[in-house]
Amino acid sequence: MTESCLIRLPTWDLERLAVAGCSAAANSYDGLELVVKKWANKLVDIDISLTTGRAVNNAIDAFAESDGVVLR
Repeated sequence: MTESCLIRLPTWDLERLAVAGCSAAANSYDGLELVVKKWANKLVDIDISLTTGRAVNNAIDAFAESDGVVLR
């Protein structure tokens, strides 16, 4: 599954997302960031284990820039 496919999901109320080891999380520097930006205000649980490097940094930055994030 690609980040483009994830971003196009028609839901806006996603609370839990597991992309551990998924190409959407690992193969693009901004793919995971875009996914996080879309659902940052609703997500309460995200699994990005097995993801390294800049993609993780960009995702954390996206959470930091969002208001009202309650993430565990």
